[in-house]
Amino acid sequence: MVPEYTDGIGTLRLLEIIRILSMEKNIIINCYFTGNDFGNLKYIKDEIKYYNLEKQIKVLCFVEISTLLYLYKNAFAMLYISLLGPNNIPPIEAAVLGCPLIYSNIPGHLEQMENTGLAVNGTNPNEICEAIYTLYIDKEKREEIISNELIFSEKYRKYSYFEQLMNIFNGFSIYLKTWKRI
Repeated sequence: MVPEYTDGIGTLRLLEIIRILSMEKNIIINCYFTGNDFGNLKYIKDEIKYYNLEKQIKVLCFVEISTLLYLYKNAFAMLYISLLGPNNIPPIEAAVLGCPLIYSNIPGHLEQMENTGLAVNGTNPNEICEAIYTLYIDKEKREEIISNELIFSEKYRKYSYFEQLMNIFNGFSIYLKTWKRI
């Protein structure tokens, strides 16, 4: 699973979810958190320790494009339960790269993603757990979601949207190398 941690609410909710899945469904989920630290990273790392999830969660922070692509293409799913938006790039990235998406069903996200993936109440850990569990046990549903996301993403490929984003990200990575590593 490849969640973004740009919004602390979604990240903290995910910690609860990983614990619930482990305790109630005997499913071990490994996660990679990507994204920049906007001041909440220490708190998130403290919470990971509190829940004793250091073995299951790796905080990668900002990653190179090649690493991000690898994560999307090899992930079981991408969880985007942010309550911020609309018009977020990570859900589109997941869809374009064939990564099953679970995302918040808030206005804006639903319109942006045109009901592809699995939309859930981002504040309800049980509903999110059920979505993950559905993908875990129902391979046909997972494949259907991937297929629908790839069809949805064609409109972005047709207009070179994703290519334009990749050019922006690649150009920005040059500037990041001039900044001090934290």
